[in-house]
This record gives sequence, structure tokens and C-alpha cells, in this order.
Amino acid sequence: MKRIIILLFFLFLTIQPSSALTLEGGVTYTVETARAAAFDNIDYQIAEDEYSQYLTNFYNLSDMQDMKNGIFRVGVGTFSPRRLVPFFQRNRITLYGVQYDSNPNKKFYYTPNGKLFKFDIHDNKGKYPYKALSYDNKGRLVSSHLVISNSESYLFDNNKKLVGHWIGNQFYNAKGKKTKQTRRL
Repeated sequence: MKRIIILLFFLFLTIQPSSALTLEGGVTYTVETARAAAFDNIDYQIAEDEYSQYLTNFYNLSDMQDMKNGIFRVGVGTFSPRRLVPFFQRNRITLYGVQYDSNPNKKFYYTPNGKLFKFDIHDNKGKYPYKALSYDNKGRLVSSHLVISNSESYLFDNNKKLVGHWIGNQFYNAKGKKTKQTRRL
């Protein structure tokens, strides 16, 4: 009996309790569960007063010049610091994004003449998953993008139809075919 007690005591000291080991894992999504999460508790229409001050980029001329000169971080030390992201087609800027430091959860996309084309709102609080919603210049939902991890996400249109699925830097369309589209930033 004494030996059994000593053996149990020895085993107790040498075996880690199960609570000492923390397993971390992510949720695995199917298209249907991703769709449900992407459209859970979202606004299909944004009131114009929430984005009306961004309908025109008042810094359009200087922003266009800065991007042409390779400057993508502007206004540091001023009342409106921002990041610029140009989108090119045939070596011309066809659209550009602006993300203000004062409003990091929103990105505004403008035509080269400074008119709002669309805007994105995301709920990223530093952990996954999170949603990035795109709205047109009238405040209507265009798409919902569910970002599951730094290497996987799903994109749906405003009718909840799957547009595609990113895995790493590869985009697969709704039919599961690889496309040349690269991961959006």
C-alpha cells in the first residue's frame, strides 16, 4: 500500500496537469459559415452624413502629385496625416486610396479627379476574424470581405454571392479556379 501511495505521488509530481497546456487553434470556415459571419450584424446602407465630408478629396491635386513623385505617406505633423495607395492601369493612376491616421478603420477610394468612388470600413481590432465592408459613393453595400487570418479570406458581393476565396496570395473565384488577381491590401 505504501508503494502505491509513493508511486501515485511520484506520478502526480512528474506529469503536468492538463491545464498547463494551452492549445490554440482557429475556426475552420466553409463557404456557408463564412457567408453567415460576413453578413452578421452589418449595415447595408450607410447614412450620407457619416461619409459626406469625404465625397471630394480636397487634397486631390497635392495627393496626385505626391503619388507621381513616389510619396505615399503625407501630412505628417499636420492636421491631416494620411497614407496614399495608387492603383495603376497602363502606367496611369486610375484610382487611389486614402487612409487618414485619424480614422484608421476607414479607407476612401477616389477617381483621379478627386471624387469618391467607394469606401471601406473594417472592424479589425488586432485579431481574426474581422470584416471589411465596401460601400459605393451613395453609401450602399458593395461587398463584404471576411478576413479569417493573414493568409485566408472570403469575398462576397452585396447579394451574399461568393466572389472568391484567398488562400495565401492566390485568389480562387467562386468556381474554385485560380485567377491572376493578387491579394488586396
